Amino acid sequence: MSKERKNKSLELHRIAVAARDIECAQDGFKNIETLKAKPADKLYQPLIFGAVASYCRPFTNNDGFGILPKRWKKFEGLSELMDTHKKLIDYRNIVVAHSSITCNKLTIYPPNAILTVGEHSQELLHPGYGVSTPLLGPDWISKSIEVCEFQHNRMVVYLEREINERFSQPTGDGSPFIFNHLEH
Repeated sequence: MSKERKNKSLELHRIAVAARDIECAQDGFKNIETLKAKPADKLYQPLIFGAVASYCRPFTNNDGFGILPKRWKKFEGLSELMDTHKKLIDYRNIVVAHSSITCNKLTIYPPNAILTVGEHSQELLHPGYGVSTPLLGPDWISKSIEVCEFQHNRMVVYLEREINERFSQPTGDGSPFIFNHLEH
């Protein structure tokens, strides 16, 4: 198999995995909307972190696949999608993946401190702590869904074209097979 063929095969596999990751991200962002989760809700941060990590995974170096080619990071004439893409990558790098000390504020509550949440206040008997992390606001959820839909749709078009081009002829008994970019 030629080097060019191996590279095209690796690209096919890479884009299939990327499309799956981005679809997972889209589902995470949609779940925030469906559940009407707000930044103060316990589910909000895990859903945001999971969705952002899934979206960004294809655009960061990873074992075996490497980073997606630059064409998947371009949004010709769609500056709002580009801005959202960049915001998600930056948020992943600073907040989600690396827990930067500059954005994770630690608050120490000594005994007898008054902790107020909403209309309720409580005097603490024991010391405690809290970590505040900046979260993407609800306005970023719909923008993130849009960028996921755009990315996923164009990846599916690529995958369907490539798979149809390479595997349109029946093989053997017609059973599904595990794709290996070194063989196919």
